[in-house]
Amino acid sequence: MIPYLFEIGPVKIPSYGFMLMVAFMTDYFLLTRELKRLGKDPDMAGDLVFWAAIGGIVGSKIYYMMENYQAFMADPLSMIFSGSGLVFLGGLAGGTIAVTLYIRKKGEPWLVWTDIIAPFLILGYAIGRIGCFLVGDDYGVATDLPWGMTFPKGAPPTFSPVHPTQMYETLAGVGIFALLWNLRTWGRPAGSLFALYLMLAGTERFLIEFIRTNDKYLFGLSGAQIISTLMFVIGAFLIIKLGKTSDHDSARSLLARLSHDGRHIRTVGGWGESGELFTAGTDLTASHGLDILLLDSDTHRLIRFDRQLNFLNEIDLHNSEYGSEFPAAVARNRAGEVVVASDTDDRVTLINLGGDVLSVMGDDKYGEDRFGHVTAVAVNDRNEIGVIDEGRLLVVMNRSGRLLWRRQLETQSSFIEGVGESWLIGSSSGGFTLVDRDSQTAVAEVQPLPITVADMAVDGERVFILGEGGVIFTASLTFDE
Repeated sequence: MIPYLFEIGPVKIPSYGFMLMVAFMTDYFLLTRELKRLGKDPDMAGDLVFWAAIGGIVGSKIYYMMENYQAFMADPLSMIFSGSGLVFLGGLAGGTIAVTLYIRKKGEPWLVWTDIIAPFLILGYAIGRIGCFLVGDDYGVATDLPWGMTFPKGAPPTFSPVHPTQMYETLAGVGIFALLWNLRTWGRPAGSLFALYLMLAGTERFLIEFIRTNDKYLFGLSGAQIISTLMFVIGAFLIIKLGKTSDHDSARSLLARLSHDGRHIRTVGGWGESGELFTAGTDLTASHGLDILLLDSDTHRLIRFDRQLNFLNEIDLHNSEYGSEFPAAVARNRAGEVVVASDTDDRVTLINLGGDVLSVMGDDKYGEDRFGHVTAVAVNDRNEIGVIDEGRLLVVMNRSGRLLWRRQLETQSSFIEGVGESWLIGSSSGGFTLVDRDSQTAVAEVQPLPITVADMAVDGERVFILGEGGVIFTASLTFDE
Protein backbone atom coordinates (compact mmCIF):
# COMPACT_ATOMS: atom_id res chain seq x y z
CA MET A 1 0.00 0.00 0.00
CA ILE A 2 1.47 3.31 -1.13
CA PRO A 3 -0.76 6.28 -0.24
CA TYR A 4 1.96 8.74 -1.39
CA LEU A 5 4.30 8.00 -4.28
CA PHE A 6 6.98 10.40 -3.02
CA GLU A 7 7.47 13.51 -0.92
CA ILE A 8 9.57 16.57 -1.67
CA GLY A 9 9.71 18.68 1.46
CA PRO A 10 6.15 19.71 2.27
CA VAL A 11 4.89 18.54 -1.14
CA LYS A 12 3.29 15.11 -1.22
CA ILE A 13 2.22 13.34 -4.43
CA PRO A 14 -0.76 11.11 -3.56
CA SER A 15 -0.91 7.86 -5.51
CA TYR A 16 -4.64 8.16 -6.17
CA GLY A 17 -4.31 11.65 -7.65
CA PHE A 18 -1.34 10.48 -9.73
CA MET A 19 -3.32 7.53 -11.14
CA LEU A 20 -6.21 9.84 -12.00
CA MET A 21 -3.74 11.97 -13.95
CA VAL A 22 -2.41 8.84 -15.69
CA ALA A 23 -5.98 7.85 -16.57
CA PHE A 24 -6.79 11.24 -18.10
CA MET A 25 -3.48 11.47 -19.97
CA THR A 26 -3.81 7.93 -21.34
CA ASP A 27 -7.33 8.64 -22.54
CA TYR A 28 -6.16 11.93 -24.07
CA PHE A 29 -3.31 10.25 -25.96
CA LEU A 30 -5.43 7.39 -27.34
CA LEU A 31 -8.42 9.64 -28.11
CA THR A 32 -6.19 12.01 -30.10
CA ARG A 33 -4.95 9.11 -32.22
CA GLU A 34 -8.48 7.81 -32.68
CA LEU A 35 -9.79 11.19 -33.84
CA LYS A 36 -6.95 11.40 -36.37
CA ARG A 37 -7.89 7.94 -37.66
CA LEU A 38 -11.50 9.04 -38.02
CA GLY A 39 -10.55 12.22 -39.85
CA LYS A 40 -11.88 14.42 -37.05
CA ASP A 41 -10.29 17.40 -35.33
CA PRO A 42 -7.72 15.92 -32.89
CA ASP A 43 -7.78 19.15 -30.86
CA MET A 44 -11.22 18.09 -29.63
CA ALA A 45 -9.54 15.38 -27.56
CA GLY A 46 -8.12 17.94 -25.13
CA ASP A 47 -11.46 19.73 -24.81
CA LEU A 48 -13.31 16.47 -24.24
CA VAL A 49 -10.91 15.29 -21.54
CA PHE A 50 -11.01 18.72 -19.86
CA TRP A 51 -14.81 18.88 -19.70
CA ALA A 52 -15.04 15.23 -18.69
CA ALA A 53 -12.67 15.97 -15.79
CA ILE A 54 -14.57 19.07 -14.67
CA GLY A 55 -17.98 17.43 -14.97
CA GLY A 56 -16.65 14.25 -13.41
CA ILE A 57 -15.29 15.99 -10.33
CA VAL A 58 -18.48 17.98 -9.79
CA GLY A 59 -20.72 14.94 -10.39
CA SER A 60 -18.71 12.68 -8.10
CA LYS A 61 -18.75 15.25 -5.30
CA ILE A 62 -22.52 15.68 -5.58
CA TYR A 63 -23.05 11.89 -5.47
CA TYR A 64 -20.71 11.57 -2.47
CA MET A 65 -22.50 14.33 -0.56
CA MET A 66 -25.88 12.73 -1.30
CA GLU A 67 -24.65 9.39 0.07
CA ASN A 68 -23.20 11.12 3.15
CA TYR A 69 -25.88 13.72 3.66
CA GLN A 70 -25.61 13.98 7.45
CA ALA A 71 -21.82 14.42 7.39
CA PHE A 72 -22.21 17.02 4.66
CA MET A 73 -24.74 19.02 6.67
CA ALA A 74 -22.45 18.90 9.70
CA ASP A 75 -19.44 20.33 7.84
CA PRO A 76 -20.28 21.19 4.22
CA LEU A 77 -17.18 23.23 3.36
CA SER A 78 -14.82 20.54 4.59
CA MET A 79 -16.57 17.88 2.51
CA ILE A 80 -16.74 20.02 -0.63
CA PHE A 81 -13.03 20.95 -0.62
CA SER A 82 -11.62 17.69 0.72
CA GLY A 83 -9.65 15.36 -1.56
CA SER A 84 -12.01 12.46 -0.89
CA GLY A 85 -15.37 11.69 -2.40
CA LEU A 86 -14.40 11.16 -6.06
CA VAL A 87 -17.07 8.52 -6.66
CA PHE A 88 -16.97 7.11 -10.20
CA LEU A 89 -20.70 6.68 -10.85
CA GLY A 90 -21.34 10.29 -9.89
CA GLY A 91 -18.36 11.29 -12.01
CA LEU A 92 -19.78 9.32 -14.96
CA ALA A 93 -23.07 11.22 -14.74
CA GLY A 94 -21.39 14.62 -14.33
CA GLY A 95 -18.82 13.95 -17.05
CA THR A 96 -21.53 12.74 -19.45
CA ILE A 97 -23.55 15.91 -18.94
CA ALA A 98 -20.51 18.16 -19.45
CA VAL A 99 -19.31 16.31 -22.56
CA THR A 100 -22.85 16.25 -23.99
CA LEU A 101 -23.13 20.03 -23.65
CA TYR A 102 -19.76 20.41 -25.39
CA ILE A 103 -20.71 18.06 -28.26
CA ARG A 104 -24.05 19.82 -28.75
CA LYS A 105 -22.30 23.20 -28.83
CA LYS A 106 -19.99 21.89 -31.56
CA GLY A 107 -23.00 20.64 -33.55
CA GLU A 108 -21.72 17.05 -33.59
CA PRO A 109 -23.93 13.91 -33.63
CA TRP A 110 -24.24 12.75 -30.03
CA LEU A 111 -24.64 9.01 -30.57
CA VAL A 112 -21.61 8.82 -32.84
CA TRP A 113 -19.45 10.54 -30.22
CA THR A 114 -20.69 8.30 -27.41
CA ASP A 115 -19.32 5.36 -29.41
CA ILE A 116 -15.98 7.11 -29.87
CA ILE A 117 -15.69 7.89 -26.16
CA ALA A 118 -17.08 4.61 -24.70
CA PRO A 119 -13.82 2.58 -24.67
CA PHE A 120 -11.99 5.42 -22.92
CA LEU A 121 -14.58 5.62 -20.13
CA ILE A 122 -13.92 2.07 -19.00
CA LEU A 123 -10.14 2.38 -19.52
CA GLY A 124 -10.00 5.48 -17.31
CA TYR A 125 -12.06 3.65 -14.70
CA ALA A 126 -9.70 0.66 -14.75
CA ILE A 127 -6.63 2.86 -14.28
CA GLY A 128 -8.33 4.88 -11.53
CA ARG A 129 -9.02 1.70 -9.58
CA ILE A 130 -5.26 1.11 -9.34
CA GLY A 131 -5.13 4.39 -7.41
CA CYS A 132 -7.83 3.09 -5.06
CA PHE A 133 -5.73 -0.03 -4.48
CA LEU A 134 -2.59 1.98 -3.71
CA VAL A 135 -4.31 4.09 -1.03
CA GLY A 136 -6.23 1.12 0.42
CA ASP A 137 -9.69 2.40 -0.40
CA ASP A 138 -12.81 0.64 -1.74
CA TYR A 139 -11.70 -2.87 -0.80
CA GLY A 140 -14.09 -5.77 -0.29
CA VAL A 141 -15.40 -7.97 2.50
CA ALA A 142 -13.30 -10.43 4.50
CA THR A 143 -12.07 -13.53 2.69
CA ASP A 144 -9.91 -16.59 3.32
CA LEU A 145 -8.86 -16.86 -0.34
CA PRO A 146 -5.09 -17.00 -0.86
CA TRP A 147 -5.01 -13.61 -2.59
CA GLY A 148 -6.85 -11.84 0.23
CA MET A 149 -5.02 -8.69 1.37
CA THR A 150 -4.84 -6.46 4.41
CA PHE A 151 -4.80 -2.65 4.29
CA PRO A 152 -3.44 -1.56 7.71
CA LYS A 153 -3.13 2.06 6.51
CA GLY A 154 -6.27 1.96 4.38
CA ALA A 155 -9.28 4.20 4.44
CA PRO A 156 -10.50 2.79 6.77
CA PRO A 157 -7.69 0.43 7.92
CA THR A 158 -8.28 -3.33 7.93
CA PHE A 159 -6.02 -5.93 9.49
CA SER A 160 -7.95 -8.98 8.29
CA PRO A 161 -7.59 -10.31 4.70
CA VAL A 162 -10.23 -8.85 2.39
CA HIS A 163 -11.07 -9.08 -1.30
CA PRO A 164 -8.86 -6.69 -3.33
CA THR A 165 -11.93 -5.60 -5.29
CA GLN A 166 -10.02 -2.65 -6.74
CA MET A 167 -7.84 -5.05 -8.75
CA TYR A 168 -10.86 -7.18 -9.69
CA GLU A 169 -12.38 -4.07 -11.26
CA THR A 170 -9.13 -3.09 -12.95
CA LEU A 171 -8.92 -6.51 -14.63
CA ALA A 172 -12.60 -6.42 -15.60
CA GLY A 173 -12.24 -2.87 -16.93
CA VAL A 174 -9.23 -3.76 -19.08
CA GLY A 175 -11.15 -6.73 -20.49
CA ILE A 176 -14.18 -4.58 -21.35
CA PHE A 177 -11.89 -1.96 -22.90
CA ALA A 178 -10.23 -4.59 -25.10
CA LEU A 179 -13.64 -5.80 -26.30
CA LEU A 180 -14.96 -2.30 -27.07
CA TRP A 181 -11.68 -1.31 -28.73
CA ASN A 182 -11.88 -4.26 -31.12
CA LEU A 183 -15.58 -3.68 -31.84
CA ARG A 184 -15.15 0.03 -32.65
CA THR A 185 -14.30 -0.62 -36.33
CA TRP A 186 -17.18 -3.03 -36.94
CA GLY A 187 -20.30 -1.98 -38.83
CA ARG A 188 -23.02 -1.24 -36.26
CA PRO A 189 -25.73 1.31 -35.42
CA ALA A 190 -24.36 4.55 -33.96
CA GLY A 191 -24.73 4.44 -30.19
CA SER A 192 -24.58 0.66 -29.88
CA LEU A 193 -20.99 0.62 -28.59
CA PHE A 194 -21.96 3.08 -25.84
CA ALA A 195 -25.02 0.95 -25.06
CA LEU A 196 -22.80 -2.12 -24.74
CA TYR A 197 -20.49 -0.17 -22.43
CA LEU A 198 -23.43 0.73 -20.18
CA MET A 199 -24.50 -2.90 -19.99
CA LEU A 200 -21.04 -4.35 -19.34
CA ALA A 201 -19.88 -1.64 -16.91
CA GLY A 202 -23.22 -1.81 -15.11
CA THR A 203 -23.02 -5.59 -14.80
CA GLU A 204 -19.42 -5.48 -13.56
CA ARG A 205 -20.19 -2.93 -10.85
CA PHE A 206 -23.46 -4.62 -9.84
CA LEU A 207 -21.71 -7.95 -9.24
CA ILE A 208 -18.65 -6.53 -7.47
CA GLU A 209 -20.91 -4.74 -4.97
CA PHE A 210 -21.89 -8.11 -3.46
CA ILE A 211 -18.38 -8.38 -2.02
CA ARG A 212 -18.02 -4.67 -1.19
CA THR A 213 -18.81 -3.05 2.18
CA ASN A 214 -21.11 -0.27 0.95
CA ASP A 215 -24.39 0.44 2.75
CA LYS A 216 -27.60 -1.10 1.39
CA TYR A 217 -30.61 1.06 0.61
CA LEU A 218 -33.39 -0.60 -1.39
CA PHE A 219 -34.22 -4.32 -1.71
CA GLY A 220 -30.86 -5.10 -0.10
CA LEU A 221 -29.02 -3.24 -2.87
CA SER A 222 -26.40 -0.52 -2.50
CA GLY A 223 -26.67 2.84 -4.19
CA ALA A 224 -24.06 1.74 -6.74
CA GLN A 225 -26.12 -1.38 -7.55
CA ILE A 226 -29.25 0.68 -8.13
CA ILE A 227 -27.39 2.98 -10.52
CA SER A 228 -25.71 0.00 -12.21
CA THR A 229 -29.14 -1.52 -12.79
CA LEU A 230 -30.28 1.70 -14.45
CA MET A 231 -27.14 1.66 -16.62
CA PHE A 232 -27.89 -1.88 -17.77
CA VAL A 233 -31.55 -1.09 -18.48
CA ILE A 234 -30.68 2.05 -20.47
CA GLY A 235 -28.04 0.13 -22.42
CA ALA A 236 -30.42 -2.73 -23.20
CA PHE A 237 -33.12 -0.26 -24.29
CA LEU A 238 -30.67 1.44 -26.66
CA ILE A 239 -29.55 -1.89 -28.12
CA ILE A 240 -33.16 -2.93 -28.81
CA LYS A 241 -34.13 0.48 -30.21
CA LEU A 242 -31.07 0.74 -32.44
CA GLY A 243 -31.50 -2.85 -33.57
CA LYS A 244 -35.05 -2.15 -34.74
CA THR A 245 -33.86 0.95 -36.57
CA SER A 246 -31.11 -1.02 -38.30
CA ASP A 247 -33.40 -3.80 -39.57
CA HIS A 248 -34.60 -1.56 -42.39
CA ASP A 249 -31.25 0.00 -43.24
CA SER A 250 -28.87 -2.94 -43.03
CA ALA A 251 -29.91 -4.47 -46.34
CA ARG A 252 -28.99 -1.33 -48.26
CA SER A 253 -26.12 0.20 -46.36
CA LEU A 254 -23.27 -2.26 -46.10
CA LEU A 255 -19.97 -2.15 -47.97
CA ALA A 256 -18.18 -5.47 -48.44
CA ARG A 257 -14.68 -6.20 -49.73
CA LEU A 258 -14.31 -9.49 -51.59
CA SER A 259 -11.35 -11.32 -53.07
CA HIS A 260 -11.33 -12.38 -56.74
CA ASP A 261 -12.73 -15.80 -55.82
CA GLY A 262 -15.68 -14.16 -54.07
CA ARG A 263 -14.49 -14.92 -50.54
CA HIS A 264 -15.81 -12.45 -47.99
CA ILE A 265 -13.02 -10.36 -46.45
CA ARG A 266 -14.60 -7.52 -44.52
CA THR A 267 -17.85 -5.61 -44.18
CA VAL A 268 -18.32 -2.08 -42.89
CA GLY A 269 -21.15 0.39 -42.80
CA GLY A 270 -24.58 0.43 -41.34
CA TRP A 271 -26.57 3.03 -39.68
CA GLY A 272 -24.66 5.99 -38.27
CA GLU A 273 -24.14 9.65 -38.97
CA SER A 274 -20.38 9.89 -39.11
CA GLY A 275 -17.13 8.01 -39.22
CA GLU A 276 -17.18 4.86 -41.25
CA LEU A 277 -20.96 4.45 -40.84
CA PHE A 278 -23.49 5.48 -43.45
CA THR A 279 -27.22 5.23 -43.92
CA ALA A 280 -27.80 4.87 -47.67
CA GLY A 281 -24.80 4.07 -49.86
CA THR A 282 -25.90 4.93 -53.40
CA ASP A 283 -22.70 4.57 -55.45
CA LEU A 284 -18.98 3.97 -55.07
CA THR A 285 -15.79 4.09 -57.08
CA ALA A 286 -12.45 2.37 -56.56
CA SER A 287 -9.21 2.34 -58.53
CA HIS A 288 -6.10 0.14 -58.41
CA GLY A 289 -3.81 1.27 -55.61
CA LEU A 290 -6.18 4.05 -54.57
CA ASP A 291 -8.82 4.43 -51.89
CA ILE A 292 -12.54 3.78 -52.13
CA LEU A 293 -15.10 6.56 -52.33
CA LEU A 294 -18.69 5.97 -51.28
CA LEU A 295 -21.68 8.29 -51.55
CA ASP A 296 -24.14 8.41 -48.67
CA SER A 297 -27.28 9.95 -50.10
CA ASP A 298 -29.20 10.43 -46.85
CA THR A 299 -26.47 12.49 -45.16
CA HIS A 300 -25.10 14.12 -48.37
CA ARG A 301 -21.56 12.88 -47.73
CA LEU A 302 -18.67 11.47 -49.74
CA ILE A 303 -16.94 8.94 -47.47
CA ARG A 304 -13.38 7.78 -48.10
CA PHE A 305 -12.01 4.34 -47.11
CA ASP A 306 -8.64 2.72 -47.69
CA ARG A 307 -8.35 -0.61 -49.53
CA GLN A 308 -8.91 -2.50 -46.26
CA LEU A 309 -12.17 -0.54 -45.67
CA ASN A 310 -10.70 1.48 -42.84
CA PHE A 311 -12.38 4.88 -42.64
CA LEU A 312 -10.13 7.79 -43.71
CA ASN A 313 -12.24 10.95 -43.90
CA GLU A 314 -15.41 12.44 -45.34
CA ILE A 315 -16.67 15.47 -47.29
CA ASP A 316 -19.99 17.09 -46.49
CA LEU A 317 -21.26 17.75 -50.03
CA HIS A 318 -24.28 19.70 -48.85
CA ASN A 319 -22.17 22.25 -46.96
CA SER A 320 -19.36 22.41 -49.51
CA GLU A 321 -18.68 25.33 -51.83
CA TYR A 322 -21.28 24.16 -54.34
CA GLY A 323 -23.82 22.38 -52.15
CA SER A 324 -25.27 19.13 -53.47
CA GLU A 325 -28.17 17.24 -51.92
CA PHE A 326 -28.84 13.51 -52.18
CA PRO A 327 -25.79 12.55 -54.30
CA ALA A 328 -26.55 9.55 -56.50
CA ALA A 329 -23.51 8.86 -58.68
CA VAL A 330 -19.73 9.20 -58.37
CA ALA A 331 -16.73 8.59 -60.62
CA ARG A 332 -13.02 9.37 -60.50
CA ASN A 333 -10.54 10.45 -63.18
CA ARG A 334 -6.85 9.59 -63.46
CA ALA A 335 -5.84 12.77 -61.66
CA GLY A 336 -7.75 11.65 -58.57
CA GLU A 337 -10.46 14.26 -59.06
CA VAL A 338 -14.01 13.21 -58.26
CA VAL A 339 -17.16 13.64 -60.31
CA VAL A 340 -20.35 13.77 -58.24
CA ALA A 341 -23.93 13.91 -59.54
CA SER A 342 -27.15 14.40 -57.62
CA ASP A 343 -30.52 12.98 -58.62
CA THR A 344 -32.19 16.23 -57.50
CA ASP A 345 -29.99 18.61 -59.54
CA ASP A 346 -29.44 19.06 -63.27
CA ARG A 347 -25.71 19.33 -62.86
CA VAL A 348 -22.51 17.38 -62.29
CA THR A 349 -19.73 18.73 -60.05
CA LEU A 350 -15.98 18.04 -60.30
CA ILE A 351 -14.23 18.33 -56.93
CA ASN A 352 -10.92 17.39 -55.38
CA LEU A 353 -10.55 15.31 -52.24
CA GLY A 354 -10.38 18.46 -50.17
CA GLY A 355 -13.95 19.29 -51.19
CA ASP A 356 -12.94 22.23 -53.42
CA VAL A 357 -15.12 22.66 -56.51
CA LEU A 358 -13.10 22.60 -59.75
CA SER A 359 -15.94 22.91 -62.26
CA VAL A 360 -19.71 22.59 -62.54
CA MET A 361 -21.35 20.96 -65.56
CA GLY A 362 -24.97 21.36 -66.56
CA ASP A 363 -27.36 23.83 -64.97
CA ASP A 364 -29.22 26.61 -66.80
CA LYS A 365 -26.15 28.11 -68.45
CA TYR A 366 -25.93 25.12 -70.78
CA GLY A 367 -29.17 25.96 -72.60
CA GLU A 368 -30.24 23.24 -75.02
CA ASP A 369 -27.22 21.14 -74.08
CA ARG A 370 -28.50 20.83 -70.56
CA PHE A 371 -29.21 17.30 -69.32
CA GLY A 372 -31.95 16.24 -66.94
CA HIS A 373 -31.70 14.35 -63.66
CA VAL A 374 -28.50 12.29 -63.76
CA THR A 375 -28.69 8.53 -63.15
CA ALA A 376 -25.04 7.53 -63.75
CA VAL A 377 -21.58 9.04 -64.42
CA ALA A 378 -18.23 7.59 -65.50
CA VAL A 379 -14.80 8.62 -66.77
CA ASN A 380 -13.05 6.98 -69.75
CA ASP A 381 -9.34 6.59 -70.58
CA ARG A 382 -9.21 10.07 -72.12
CA ASN A 383 -10.49 11.64 -68.88
CA GLU A 384 -13.76 12.48 -70.61
CA ILE A 385 -16.85 12.49 -68.41
CA GLY A 386 -19.90 10.52 -69.51
CA VAL A 387 -23.30 11.32 -68.03
CA ILE A 388 -26.61 9.47 -68.47
CA ASP A 389 -29.82 11.23 -67.53
CA GLU A 390 -33.29 9.89 -66.89
CA GLY A 391 -34.30 10.77 -70.47
CA ARG A 392 -31.81 8.18 -71.90
CA LEU A 393 -29.46 10.93 -73.04
CA LEU A 394 -25.70 10.26 -73.00
CA VAL A 395 -23.68 13.49 -72.68
CA VAL A 396 -19.88 13.46 -72.96
CA MET A 397 -17.85 16.44 -71.68
CA ASN A 398 -14.28 17.34 -70.87
CA ARG A 399 -13.23 18.05 -67.26
CA SER A 400 -14.09 21.74 -67.64
CA GLY A 401 -17.67 20.90 -68.62
CA ARG A 402 -17.38 21.70 -72.34
CA LEU A 403 -19.76 19.55 -74.38
CA LEU A 404 -17.92 17.14 -76.69
CA TRP A 405 -20.84 15.15 -78.03
CA ARG A 406 -24.15 13.62 -76.98
CA ARG A 407 -26.31 10.78 -78.17
CA GLN A 408 -29.85 9.60 -77.52
CA LEU A 409 -29.69 6.01 -76.32
CA GLU A 410 -31.97 3.41 -77.84
CA THR A 411 -32.78 1.62 -74.58
CA GLN A 412 -33.36 2.61 -70.97
CA SER A 413 -29.94 2.71 -69.30
CA SER A 414 -28.97 2.76 -65.63
CA PHE A 415 -25.20 2.19 -65.58
CA ILE A 416 -22.17 3.50 -67.45
CA GLU A 417 -18.48 2.60 -67.43
CA GLY A 418 -15.57 3.85 -69.52
CA VAL A 419 -14.03 1.22 -71.85
CA GLY A 420 -10.99 2.70 -73.58
CA GLU A 421 -12.35 5.74 -75.39
CA SER A 422 -15.87 4.27 -75.55
CA TRP A 423 -18.68 3.72 -73.06
CA LEU A 424 -20.29 0.50 -71.86
CA ILE A 425 -23.93 1.21 -71.04
CA GLY A 426 -25.99 -1.25 -69.00
CA SER A 427 -29.64 -1.61 -68.02
CA SER A 428 -31.25 -3.27 -65.03
CA SER A 429 -32.79 -5.86 -67.36
CA GLY A 430 -29.33 -7.15 -68.29
CA GLY A 431 -28.87 -5.49 -71.67
CA PHE A 432 -25.52 -3.89 -72.53
CA THR A 433 -24.54 -1.46 -75.30
CA LEU A 434 -21.12 -0.21 -76.39
CA VAL A 435 -21.33 3.45 -77.41
CA ASP A 436 -18.83 5.79 -79.00
CA ARG A 437 -19.12 9.08 -80.82
CA ASP A 438 -20.21 7.50 -84.09
CA SER A 439 -22.20 4.42 -83.13
CA GLN A 440 -23.92 2.34 -80.48
CA THR A 441 -23.76 -1.42 -80.72
CA ALA A 442 -25.60 -3.96 -78.62
CA VAL A 443 -23.19 -6.27 -76.82
CA ALA A 444 -23.83 -9.90 -77.70
CA GLU A 445 -24.44 -12.18 -74.72
CA VAL A 446 -23.79 -15.92 -74.62
CA GLN A 447 -26.86 -16.28 -72.41
CA PRO A 448 -29.27 -13.78 -70.86
CA LEU A 449 -28.68 -12.88 -67.23
CA PRO A 450 -31.24 -14.51 -64.88
CA ILE A 451 -31.21 -11.51 -62.53
CA THR A 452 -32.05 -7.85 -62.20
CA VAL A 453 -28.80 -5.91 -62.50
CA ALA A 454 -28.02 -3.52 -59.63
CA ASP A 455 -24.63 -2.21 -60.77
CA MET A 456 -21.57 -3.01 -62.84
CA ALA A 457 -17.84 -2.26 -62.96
CA VAL A 458 -15.15 -2.70 -65.62
CA ASP A 459 -11.57 -3.81 -64.98
CA GLY A 460 -9.67 -4.05 -68.25
CA GLU A 461 -11.58 -6.58 -70.35
CA ARG A 462 -13.48 -8.00 -67.39
CA VAL A 463 -16.95 -6.83 -66.46
CA PHE A 464 -18.30 -7.44 -62.96
CA ILE A 465 -22.09 -7.45 -62.81
CA LEU A 466 -23.85 -7.17 -59.46
CA GLY A 467 -27.35 -8.57 -59.31
CA GLU A 468 -30.01 -7.79 -56.74
CA GLY A 469 -29.65 -10.22 -53.88
CA GLY A 470 -25.85 -9.99 -53.91
CA VAL A 471 -25.06 -12.34 -56.83
CA ILE A 472 -21.95 -11.33 -58.81
CA PHE A 473 -21.34 -12.37 -62.42
CA THR A 474 -18.05 -11.95 -64.25
CA ALA A 475 -17.99 -11.50 -68.03
CA SER A 476 -15.25 -10.83 -70.59
CA LEU A 477 -15.34 -8.15 -73.26
CA THR A 478 -14.12 -9.35 -76.64
CA PHE A 479 -14.01 -7.12 -79.68
CA ASP A 480 -14.50 -8.23 -83.28
CA GLU A 481 -11.69 -7.36 -85.68
